[in-house]
Amino acid sequence: MKRDKNLQIEILKKLEASEDQSLRFEVYAKNFGGYDDAETPDWSREEAYNARLLIRDGFVRTEKVTDAPWFGPGPEDTYAETYAFLTSAGHDRIENANWLKAAWSNIWSNIPTFLASVITALIIAWAVKIFGPQL
Repeated sequence: MKRDKNLQIEILKKLEASEDQSLRFEVYAKNFGGYDDAETPDWSREEAYNARLLIRDGFVRTEKVTDAPWFGPGPEDTYAETYAFLTSAGHDRIENANWLKAAWSNIWSNIPTFLASVITALIIAWAVKIFGPQL
């Protein structure tokens, strides 16, 4: 799997847009063999991978909840959940991404103006060279 910066920004924005700025990330349950199963039911594989990268890099932090009243005692019931929260670094990453995107948009929109200025300057320089300066 590959890191997708745009998807990472979307994940950070998704966390920021949530009501309490947290989302369920992982769900833990014991399977019939007695082993732990950790699943990310609310996330695609790509989103989960990129979210883990954000967690590792410090843009998102997680908290494991093990005492919620809806957890069941059964063999396949959920016994813990991990919630993801946005950190200050995550907020900064969102702001920087928007600033950079706006800057690139501004640069690309001004390329025609720049080219017109260069062409005009070249035409004037060529005309002065051919016809000479008129005093």
